Amino acid sequence: MLRRICLLMGVLVASSVWAQGSGRDAATYPTRHVRMIAPFTGGSTLDIMGRLIAEMFKTEAGIDVVHVPYKGSGPAMTDVLGRQIDMTFVSTVFVQPFIKAERVRALALTGNARSPVLADVPTFRELGLPGVEMTGWYGLWFPAKTPPDRVNRIQSEIRNAVASAEMKSRLEEFGLVGVASSPAEFAKFLREDFALQTRIVKRAGIQPQ
Repeated sequence: MLRRICLLMGVLVASSVWAQGSGRDAATYPTRHVRMIAPFTGGSTLDIMGRLIAEMFKTEAGIDVVHVPYKGSGPAMTDVLGRQIDMTFVSTVFVQPFIKAERVRALALTGNARSPVLADVPTFRELGLPGVEMTGWYGLWFPAKTPPDRVNRIQSEIRNAVASAEMKSRLEEFGLVGVASSPAEFAKFLREDFALQTRIVKRAGIQPQ
C-alpha cells in the first residue's frame, strides 16, 4: 500500500422534467420528494457504492425506498433520461455531461465538501443529512517487499504530481479530486471506510450475490 491518489463522490440526480416540476431548490427537494422513487443501482464497484449511499440516505432521511437492481449506472441513467424513473445515485465521473447539458439536475453530493467540478451542488451534510457521506477512491499499491527507497521515491513523485495545477485540472475533467495522503493516512481511511461499509451492509441486510 502506498497512498490514496484521488477520490470521487456520489451525486443524487433527478430527471430534469421532474425536477423542474417540483419548483423547489436542492436544499428541500430530496427529503420532500424521494418517497416517490427508488432507483438504486448495483453492478461495478462504483455502482455498489451507489447502493450503499442509497441505504445511508434511506436511514438518514427516514424514508422508505425499494432497491432496483440495475446492471450498472448506465441503464439507470438511461431510465432517468427517458423519464422512466425519477432519480438515482451515480458518480461524478459519469454524470457531468448530462448535468452540463441540463438533461438531469444534480441535487446533492456525498462528499464532506463540495466538488470543484460541481461547485454549485450542495453536500448532503449542508442539507442537514450528515450521515449520507461516502466517497470512492483510487489508490496506489506496492508488493509488501518493495524496497523502501523505491517506495519513497515514487511516493514523492506522486505527491508532487497530484499537487500540480496541471494534474488537478486533468483530474477535474473526469470528476475526480486529488488527495495527497500519506501511507498512514491511507491505512486509517481504509479501516474506517471498511467499518462504515460493514455497518451499512449489516443494517440493510444486504446479501452477497
